Amino acid sequence: MKTLQSGPISIQRIVELERLPFEPGRLYPEADAELLQRNRNWLDDRFIDSSGDKLALNMQSFVIRTSRHNILVDPGNGNSKRRPNNVWQHNLNTPYLHTLAAAGFKTTDIDIVLCTHLHSDHVGWNTMLANGQWVPTFPRATYLFCAEDFDILNRRHQADRSPAGASGAFADSVLPIIDARQAKLIEMDHVIEQDGDDGIWLESAPGHSPGHVVVHVKYGAMHVVLTGDVLHHPVQLTEPGLRVGFDEDPEEALATRRRLLQTYADTNTIILPAHFSGPVAGRIIGWGDHQYRFRWLER
Repeated sequence: MKTLQSGPISIQRIVELERLPFEPGRLYPEADAELLQRNRNWLDDRFIDSSGDKLALNMQSFVIRTSRHNILVDPGNGNSKRRPNNVWQHNLNTPYLHTLAAAGFKTTDIDIVLCTHLHSDHVGWNTMLANGQWVPTFPRATYLFCAEDFDILNRRHQADRSPAGASGAFADSVLPIIDARQAKLIEMDHVIEQDGDDGIWLESAPGHSPGHVVVHVKYGAMHVVLTGDVLHHPVQLTEPGLRVGFDEDPEEALATRRRLLQTYADTNTIILPAHFSGPVAGRIIGWGDHQYRFRWLER
């Protein structure tokens, strides 16, 4: 993905894992056997792994640079995290920080870390292992966590503290930020920067998690929406009713997804989904009755 730029604001992609193969049924439990075939006419091997008939997803972050802040959105899975129930994220050793540095950012350059939600693949690089302890990866940053997600996960953590339980990522990637006093619990309509109609702000987008948000970035004619996990894969544009196995409230997630698709279809708003492969950035195009396509800015 080429850097998106308007005036003093730019957005860069930081890849952690590229084209990770997922069984369709793992992501979409109700997917039928023809799901991939129905979408091959518009999705190539970057999005559907033809060798294994799997969906290809990315794990990636975005850095928003403004005249005031460097904002890291959704810091991935992290290294050395114990995730025995998810082989693809268990004890990773990726060059994520080197990739971040190659994009022009040292860990001390990040002013704000923003998690669209607190699932394990969106909080991992909040912390890193140092002398056997989980410490904040970005020592100067303020970490923004939506209070709704934090409160629910904190209750789960109190009920199940086992490393393989629901609180595993919370314990190693969220609580150390609280302990370091670098966290700020925010509401789902939090404004990060604002200058007239321009700025960076959050919008409530619940369903995948109770406190899930999308991130708006606007400057002049450029409007970008970082959608987090409202969308996981392009097949959801042609089949927006697909239930995602990781959605905590599937009906609410469906309503949020349909609202986003309807709002931005056939507009100039640029969409940045957290897990799309390939060039990632694009626009939503209406395509028949309650269906859509994605028009990438690059091919």
